[in-house]
Amino acid sequence: MIGWKNASNNAKVASVRIRCLEPVQILQGRGVPVELFRNGHTAQYKVVVFNKIYDQFHLDLARRLKGQGTKVVLDLCDNHFYNPKNDPKVAERGNRLREMLALADVVTVPGTQLQSVLPVPSQVIRDGVRPLSKMETWQRGLVKRFRRHERNLVWFGNWGGTWGGERRAGGMSEMLPHRDRLVELAKKHDLGLTIISNNRKVFDETFGNWDMPVYYEKWGSDARLRRNLARFDGCLLPVSQDPFTLCKSNNRLALALYLGLPVIADEIPAYSEFAPYCILNDWENGLESLVSGQNLSDVRAGKEFVESHYMTIHAANDWQQLFDRLS
Repeated sequence: MIGWKNASNNAKVASVRIRCLEPVQILQGRGVPVELFRNGHTAQYKVVVFNKIYDQFHLDLARRLKGQGTKVVLDLCDNHFYNPKNDPKVAERGNRLREMLALADVVTVPGTQLQSVLPVPSQVIRDGVRPLSKMETWQRGLVKRFRRHERNLVWFGNWGGTWGGERRAGGMSEMLPHRDRLVELAKKHDLGLTIISNNRKVFDETFGNWDMPVYYEKWGSDARLRRNLARFDGCLLPVSQDPFTLCKSNNRLALALYLGLPVIADEIPAYSEFAPYCILNDWENGLESLVSGQNLSDVRAGKEFVESHYMTIHAANDWQQLFDRLS
């Protein structure tokens, strides 16, 4: 039996949904004996996956599991060693992470950049995009009719948060370097920008003085996001360059391409292989092409690339190969 331990099982948390709930569903359908961790089943587990949790409680649990012969897997999807302000609390958390890394029989990550910053060997387990259901496809067809402007662009993601003892430069604020260009284009075209995120206060602070139509939509379920993205003509994914963001996975870019959205993004290691299918770094020409209705990237080929390499079934295959080796 394999147990999967999360801080919570909330499907709105991307790391829980993408790196646990969705692959678990596929694995269970194949008859793999895997379940969300249950305290009453501790003695039965041959393998337990810890989804980026390493507080003292889970360190102690991992030690007990190791003591009974259970294999411990630690899955990480962010660079939790990043500590630019040398914050003592973050440093302490980093020390606990090192303890968990030392305890783990296997460490898994979504990409090679995160591999490079860890002090122990790790294995890449891909993020996967869940296929659209028939209902979602039908709903997306209806939603396409509800458009605010002739050209509609979208940014979606977490508002930014704090990490390393400071408010991160990432999240919504990553759009700020492109304000002047977007405002200029909005004077020439019927253009609107929508931000789908989870902090209205930060949205107001970031976009309140933009001289163009900018709309806030509250982050909801994954199904709601997929449905609403059908209303847009292009997706903007700027990424600030720091040791935290450089380790991010491709999940937002892969989702946008799978849903047929042209994408402009700043290049990070996880995005590099998507260069033939989106616009990386060239914001000047990229924004002009999106707003004018031209397409400088091969979105259809991008969707096919995602379907061939980065769907949930591929992630489930990676996990199953790991579990077969550990069993």
